[in-house]
Amino acid sequence: MFISKSNEIKIDDESRCFVIAEVGINHNGSLKEALKYLDLVKRIGADAIKFQLFKAESLLKKGTPTAKYQKDLTNSDDQFSLLKSLELNFEEIKSLFLKSKEINLNFVCTPFDLESLDFLMALEIPFLKLSSGDFDNIFLHKRIIEKKYPVILSTGMANESEIKKITKEYLEGGHNNFAILHCTSLYPAPVEEVNLAYIKKLKIISRAGIVGYSDHTTNKITGALAYLQGSQIIEKHITFSNDLVGPDHKASLNPDDFKDFVLNIRYAQKAKGEEKKTLTNEEKAVKKVARKSLVYSQNLEEGTKIELKHLGALRPSSGLQISEFNTVLNKSLKRSVKKNEVINFSDFKN
Repeated sequence: MFISKSNEIKIDDESRCFVIAEVGINHNGSLKEALKYLDLVKRIGADAIKFQLFKAESLLKKGTPTAKYQKDLTNSDDQFSLLKSLELNFEEIKSLFLKSKEINLNFVCTPFDLESLDFLMALEIPFLKLSSGDFDNIFLHKRIIEKKYPVILSTGMANESEIKKITKEYLEGGHNNFAILHCTSLYPAPVEEVNLAYIKKLKIISRAGIVGYSDHTTNKITGALAYLQGSQIIEKHITFSNDLVGPDHKASLNPDDFKDFVLNIRYAQKAKGEEKKTLTNEEKAVKKVARKSLVYSQNLEEGTKIELKHLGALRPSSGLQISEFNTVLNKSLKRSVKKNEVINFSDFKN
């Protein structure tokens, strides 16, 4: 089970899939734009909204080049100046958190440095979320373990040995209130490279109570597919428009597509069921008219010894079942019968 800081949110294998709408930096550095996302996320049915908190000076060195996808989408080759323009400061993040509480929307945020981490823990947001880029950041992990703060970990770019190492760090530190997300760190991620089958193995090797999926595809069905592989937390980037300038807008879903993304997950949860075969009352009623009974394939005289050629099957299922045909072979009729007449044990001599 994964439990929020206030214990108000509890996620287990039986609960509703927890969907996080990741705004990230799609506000383009504007608090005004960031605030607009709160009402949007509430309206489309996600369970939480997520932002990022960082200071460029604490995140990267000046002169750090952009990743290819960042350069392609922004025409910038300077990652420092790009991310500096996308910052929200501590007070702006606090105002977003307080506003989310007003509208009863869960708030999640990703810190990228210790100062940001401490600030978010002091705010007592429901969950922390660490990015895939910080999966090996032992400094952040140590602080979270020390405070026993609930955290979601993304595993993009991590190999199995790294996953085992970090989750062992948590468990040996007495911190088991963490969830871990499968992730492919490509923006957008080609659907043939997301490897959703790994989610089930991730739960085993990580020893996390709850696993999930951080989705960077532009597809509306991947969340539902990930849920069926065992994800109980699913994160997806959201934008007002894929045509906006910025590094993450192309790998995000617009409002209409995100709403469909959530509905697909909810539909998958309704359809999932459980690992046992049961018949509903409605299906039992259908079975009576869709299954067949054993009938005589021709007119037969009293004393006839029944052979396989004498047997047929017709709807409805009101007499002997087809599977019971062996029970009447070689039995002798005690009366004459008509073609298509339903077979009963009372037709035969003892």
